Amino acid sequence: MALIALVPKYVGEDFNDAPPGHRYRLYLQFWNGDYSPTKKDKLAALRPLCKLPQHSQDVMKALAERSKAPDSETTLSIAADSTAPFATGLGWEHPNENGFAFLDPYGLPYLPGSGVKGVLRQAARDLIDDPSSETATWTPEAMTALFGEDDPNKPHGQGALRFWDVIPELAGGKLDVDILNPHYRDYYQEGGTPHDAGQPVPVFFLIVPPKSRFHFRVDLIAPFRLDENLRKDWKAMMQAAFMHAFDWLGFGAKTAVGYGAMKSLIVPPQKVAATMEEIWENATVKYDVSGRVMTATLGERKAIKSEAKALFEALGSKKRQEKAKSGELKTDVKVLMQDDKLELHEILSPAA
Repeated sequence: MALIALVPKYVGEDFNDAPPGHRYRLYLQFWNGDYSPTKKDKLAALRPLCKLPQHSQDVMKALAERSKAPDSETTLSIAADSTAPFATGLGWEHPNENGFAFLDPYGLPYLPGSGVKGVLRQAARDLIDDPSSETATWTPEAMTALFGEDDPNKPHGQGALRFWDVIPELAGGKLDVDILNPHYRDYYQEGGTPHDAGQPVPVFFLIVPPKSRFHFRVDLIAPFRLDENLRKDWKAMMQAAFMHAFDWLGFGAKTAVGYGAMKSLIVPPQKVAATMEEIWENATVKYDVSGRVMTATLGERKAIKSEAKALFEALGSKKRQEKAKSGELKTDVKVLMQDDKLELHEILSPAA
């Protein structure tokens, strides 16, 4: 028998055009004819609501676009792609035994700004006095000024930042269904003896699929709460907190088992290693004609130049070139050293 939704008959039976949040909480066809929740067909009940109707996809994109404010002195925007399933609101009550967080009135999945704030506060705690932090140093005072006071034994104080709700741009324009397969139900729930012959009961729940895009936005709404240094450094500090959260914490539910992992779309600046010059006096130079490689040797150190035909021709005289071919050329050379790599750069003096 087909599953039904517990709604008045005049509402109808076709809910394909309803946003997924509305279907999940109001119009879910999850009930048997005797008005009992289904036990065997939960997956079949959840699958139809995963695909977003076009109008919901349009709203989703518009809300995400609103979060893409250009960076300014008072706004920080960071985009990230999920690398694992994302779930939130699983603890909310629902006949499916697993809830999900949808934003009203849109009926779209979302990560509440309060959840973003909580994860970033924990990231800030992790970064306090972290000697590896290269952008800015977090302190307890800075955390309190930016996030507000969370010690119940101290007077409550609002922080200087506001964290926006995040509407993910769903990969493929749809949600997905994941499964949890708890074993040893007889032992954990009914007090029986643990054994391997029990029958696991699958638990299905909604997720935001990997490769979905999340646009995070943080606004500085109370700059007067910050000292001069914090007003200058807050964005770098929050960016460091975001990077730590992406790498180590995750967002949403079930992060301990890998859910909610994300990868920032910000490309960190590449460190340019310092280049040092050395002058080697009376080094031995050899040129390999077949490989076009020139090597300068000084004691046990070697500097190599690939595609060194131009250096070879710059030796000038036939006599110098012949000595280089035989490895008998003695001359001063300039060597470049970068990341412990030595490269022959220039011949400085006439051949000996």
